[in-house]
Amino acid sequence: MSNALPPSACQVFVIGFVDSSIVSSGQSTGLYFVDNRGNNGSSNEGTAKLNTASLKMDNVCWTVYPLNPNDGSKVSINVIGSSNAWGPTGQPTASTDGAYTGTTQNGGSAGYNILLNVLPQSGGGYQPQTTLGISVN
Repeated sequence: MSNALPPSACQVFVIGFVDSSIVSSGQSTGLYFVDNRGNNGSSNEGTAKLNTASLKMDNVCWTVYPLNPNDGSKVSINVIGSSNAWGPTGQPTASTDGAYTGTTQNGGSAGYNILLNVLPQSGGGYQPQTTLGISVN
């Protein structure tokens, strides 16, 4: 974690919301992702298939929250998978306060997997995942 960028160094922010009542049934339809790049060409905002528009060498920050903060579920990012977009040293890693940060180093469009942890107040746990996209100019 010591090599991770602080979220304050990021230009791009990807925020996920998790509907634990849906993902507890094994579906990824309860995942909703948005970013701050809608005016720059991002697409599929508010879905589990967000495609984020980015520039080369942008620092990106990911965070996730429960859609219903009153249901007692705790949500977090388990891992953000490898992608050509991260280049040789931009792989997202755990930062502070549950955020992950990384850097887009290669141009083009690429997908990446994001695996989450959902811990309901009632016990048990789930690991929903989806593939998000990033387009780097």
